[in-house]
Amino acid sequence: IGWIFIALLLCVAGNFMIIQVMNLDTPDSINSFKNYSIIFFILSVLIAAIGFYSIKTNIVQELKETVYIAKQLKEGKLNVAIEVKSFDEIGELNNAIKEVVEKLNSVIGEVKDISGTIASSSEEVSSTTAQITTGIDEQAKQIEQSATAITEVSQSILEVANNASHASEAAKESVESAGEGKTVVDKTVSSMMLIAQT
Repeated sequence: IGWIFIALLLCVAGNFMIIQVMNLDTPDSINSFKNYSIIFFILSVLIAAIGFYSIKTNIVQELKETVYIAKQLKEGKLNVAIEVKSFDEIGELNNAIKEVVEKLNSVIGEVKDISGTIASSSEEVSSTTAQITTGIDEQAKQIEQSATAITEVSQSILEVANNASHASEAAKESVESAGEGKTVVDKTVSSMMLIAQT
């Protein structure tokens, strides 16, 4: 923009000088007019060309930097440094890209934090599940031991019942034998008393 302003100033200054020379109305003034016109035209064209080249180079350089940044982002490199060097449209584009990258980095940071929390919770759930499984295994072993003990007690009760049954039968047999013995003794005593009376 500065180069264009300088070129415009030269054109205005040239036109002012040409008007001054034209007021002289001499043959030398016409030659001077031609010479000044050519000089100011050449200077204006040179300054405009230099300004155009400078502006073009600046725009192309900024566009190359923007393309480089876009390629880095495409490859997933979110740590690329973005410098905003101008306030024109390309500068605004670079600033917008910079803001997007900052927000992406912020979101990625939040996702990492959430992932860490989820991983920690997962480990806690896994640990709790392992403890529950261990508790269930221990309870199953205790139940199995209790069942074995109950079976052993049941067998002992059956053996005691069988032994009691055998003892009861033996007692009955003893009572019967005693009854028979008493009968024999009673008969013997009766017989002895009969003998003694005779």
